[in-house]
Amino acid sequence: MARVKITKRFIISCSAGSRDVFHRDSELPGFGIKVSPRGTISFIAEGRIKSGGPKRITIGKHPTVSLEHARGKAQEALQLMKDGLDPKQVQAEERDQRAREAAVEDAKKVTLRTVFEDYLSLRDLKPKTIGDYRNTFDVCLADWLDKPVPLITRRTVEQRFLKIKNGQGKGQASKCMRILSALMNFAKAEEVDDGVRLITENPCEVLNDKKIDRQLKPRTRHLDKNELKLVVEELSHAGNPAASLTNLTIANFLMLLLFTGLRRDEAATLGWKDVDFERQYFTIHDTKNGTDHVVPMSSHVEGMLERRSQASDKDDQWVFPNRRRTGPLREPRKQLEKLEQITGVKFTCHDLRRTFATLADSYGIDYNLIKRALNHKTQDITDQYIQSKVERMRDVFDSVAKEIMWWAYDEGTPTQTEEAGQTAEDVAKKLAGGGQHQG
Repeated sequence: MARVKITKRFIISCSAGSRDVFHRDSELPGFGIKVSPRGTISFIAEGRIKSGGPKRITIGKHPTVSLEHARGKAQEALQLMKDGLDPKQVQAEERDQRAREAAVEDAKKVTLRTVFEDYLSLRDLKPKTIGDYRNTFDVCLADWLDKPVPLITRRTVEQRFLKIKNGQGKGQASKCMRILSALMNFAKAEEVDDGVRLITENPCEVLNDKKIDRQLKPRTRHLDKNELKLVVEELSHAGNPAASLTNLTIANFLMLLLFTGLRRDEAATLGWKDVDFERQYFTIHDTKNGTDHVVPMSSHVEGMLERRSQASDKDDQWVFPNRRRTGPLREPRKQLEKLEQITGVKFTCHDLRRTFATLADSYGIDYNLIKRALNHKTQDITDQYIQSKVERMRDVFDSVAKEIMWWAYDEGTPTQTEEAGQTAEDVAKKLAGGGQHQG
């Protein structure tokens, strides 16, 4: 077919046939147009790839693509073929590159709030933990939530840590950075496009690289022997109208913490359906480490739970209901403050957990058994296969109960209770729940 000079006028004059009709340009070899049977006119470039076969590519359709633009694109494509490159492959690579660049630009706009919400939605976190995370960020990083994640740098992290530390204390600063670091690792693993990460490094690592001190002094507070005497003595009188601490529910709750080493929320959410009096144990679900915790009942705990189960105002669901009977007991701060005023001993619910561990150690119980009694998470792989029998653990809780009574009512040291004609055994019965039950 003879070549023609392809002009705008020539293109307009082209007519369709029964099949595709090709017209090759006389000025730029390899450039031409294709007219389809439906009259669609497309610009084409034809050539032979070096060390390859013939190649025809479509540049665009008339009139969407102008003749001048099409000629220029054809010239580029023909040069690529001459250089041994496939124009279609080059175009695809260019599209991919533009997509990656667009993804990177989009990534620069992803905010800390977005990453935070994605993190919370994909992690199996307890509502209390989620609430704690949100509160920490609201207090420490509220002005960062709408900041694009790539703009959170090592320098800004270091500066913010020091600001929180100086304003709210090292504990708050360390907790905030621990949560932020988890989010940054989450963002670091996020791919905004194939092979393109949201961020390439965790800016919180600057705190490790510079060895900035974030260590907190471990809490070791527990009740010593004299403090234990005062607290146990006062709790033993609870439920008596003449006693200073009259709320028996709170007293029983605190005694359960002391005799079992349970965490506050674990004890507070104990339900009657999880108490097995026949087998003398109860089960805590939804624990901190995610495993059910079976707790054998010492005689003191069993007696206290039996008395509560027989009380006229027993709650149908919770062993320790709140005062309004709308759910489980919350942290009894006011009662702890009242108990401090009475005894002069200041302590938290978690201090009773550490007291349990101290008593167990004082009795000579094996460290690994203490860890299991406290339901601590262990890194020992064999612990995944060794299921501690309830009866084996029962000795641990019975021993701690004995140690409590020895510490609180040492026969060699006269106490107010003994002076009143009571023995440690009498007090043990009281600790199981004396006086009239008050919720």
